Amino acid sequence: MLPSAKHKTTKLIMAGTMFRSLFTNSLTFYKSNTSNLRSLHTATVTYAARKGTRAKARAKKVKVEVTKVGFIPHNQRGKDKNVQSNVSKHLDDTFKPIPKDNVYPLKYYRWIVYTAEDAVKAHQQTHHPSMYNVPNALVSAQIEFNMAAAKKNRFMDSFTRLSLLPNLFPRDEERTIMAFCKGSELIKEATDAGATIAGGTDLIKKIQEGQIKLSDYDYVLAHPNILTDLVPIRGLMKRRFPNLRAGTLDNKLGELVKKFSGGVQYRVLKDEHQENYGFVEVPIGRLNMDPKLVAENLEALLKDLQSARPKRDGLFITRPVLEPTVVSPPSPEKLKIDPFVYVDKTLTKEVQDDSDDEEAVAATANMWIRTVVLIGDSGVGKSSLLSRFTRNEFNLESKSTIGVEFATRSIEVDGKTIKAQIWDTAGQERYRAITSAYYRGAVGALLVYDIAKHLSYENVERWLRELRDHADQNILIMLVGNKSDLRHLRSIPTEEAKAFAERNGLSFIETSALDSTNVEPAFQNILTEIYRIVSQKQMRDPPEGDVIRPDAEPTDVRPSHTDNNVQFSSSEPEREMRLKI
Repeated sequence: MLPSAKHKTTKLIMAGTMFRSLFTNSLTFYKSNTSNLRSLHTATVTYAARKGTRAKARAKKVKVEVTKVGFIPHNQRGKDKNVQSNVSKHLDDTFKPIPKDNVYPLKYYRWIVYTAEDAVKAHQQTHHPSMYNVPNALVSAQIEFNMAAAKKNRFMDSFTRLSLLPNLFPRDEERTIMAFCKGSELIKEATDAGATIAGGTDLIKKIQEGQIKLSDYDYVLAHPNILTDLVPIRGLMKRRFPNLRAGTLDNKLGELVKKFSGGVQYRVLKDEHQENYGFVEVPIGRLNMDPKLVAENLEALLKDLQSARPKRDGLFITRPVLEPTVVSPPSPEKLKIDPFVYVDKTLTKEVQDDSDDEEAVAATANMWIRTVVLIGDSGVGKSSLLSRFTRNEFNLESKSTIGVEFATRSIEVDGKTIKAQIWDTAGQERYRAITSAYYRGAVGALLVYDIAKHLSYENVERWLRELRDHADQNILIMLVGNKSDLRHLRSIPTEEAKAFAERNGLSFIETSALDSTNVEPAFQNILTEIYRIVSQKQMRDPPEGDVIRPDAEPTDVRPSHTDNNVQFSSSEPEREMRLKI
């Protein structure tokens, strides 16, 4: 062997020995340290991923399922549809077509559908003395709802209602009612109707002095004639202050007391497991009543619930069940009732168009005219204009308005029937805190002055400034010079008022409630302008600072029927007063 070859062999042996010793030491090092082994494993996986096995490395990772809240990405919507369809199913298979072989899956079952009278009779037989022996048990209606709203990913919230059933029945509860009104006749009427306590200013003083506590009474009702006297104790009442929205203010106080004393109050709750369903349980009678009377109560309840349905097609009431409510022993019987004997199954567009109900027609037109206010000094004739337009009446002995009152009128515009609420506000300074609160919900306003009183015209600028401070920036305003029949006493020239209206972006007209001059055109023009703006979708989220100006295009406008019963408002204004499209 050559020296050079021997030298190379020696070097290789030395290198092998060194590598063997290093490998042995490394194994000893890793055996004693588990964390290093784990690091080595991680490095190996990373190295494998770099070498082209990245897909295998990803497969080893644990997938974390992300819970989506709020907006659903477009690439996930298909998956949610399948989940939603499964969740929406309930055990009742009644609305599915009958299979030819009359065989049903075990997961579902088909209920027998009864009439309300037959269901009550069946429960009466079950609770005969020979069986449960509870002949006067309460009959409760358990009703299920589809709470889906107009948008597919939206659902209705839980809501509370009070319904007066046509046939009253004794219940195991007592209600205490406080009724405010002026006059001995109204006090007697409220007491006879079932009010626990009724009174006027004397009752208010006792509350202020602490002799009577509002918390001791379940409901607080009032007649409009005492509305302004209740303002000093508004802080004590808070949300219980009588108002139209809560249904606690009415000029028919006796009927209002009967409704709250004998009516059924219930709350529709959303289901805990299926958010698109809700339920309610309401007592509608007793087993010892005539089954026809119980059926009438059920019909009234279903119609009241149907009026709260969302503006969409499809089922709302899905399943009503009658069940006696007994404490001991319990009754497992639940007899299903067909709700569509009493209410419509769906609310289709064709039904809305053919309906005579003004609210349904307004919903079809996608328009809700909440408020058109009449403002101006006291004595300029605002109430007379309202009376002439809504009832075609004029009263020479008209008194000053106390607080706020309103009347409704339906008119036809371009072949569409719309319903407007015209609010008459008090012009006196002491009612300013109450009346100004109603400006926020106004979509139109008639600013009235007396052509024979120059002071009422001078105050127009102050009224206009106050209206624009409190009302929506897109409100339509018309300047109205009333009492045009007093030509010999005129103190404000027509041209001067017209120039003022042009400078401030208002429309202008002169009227006379006495001889009906221009009363119809005044109201119809402003309502027509509002309708056209809504129909053209110009008031949907208007940009900041834009003001909608009226245009004077001729329109096919003709009056329809009127609502003759004038109602009164509360001092708590409606908050959602805006045109909706």
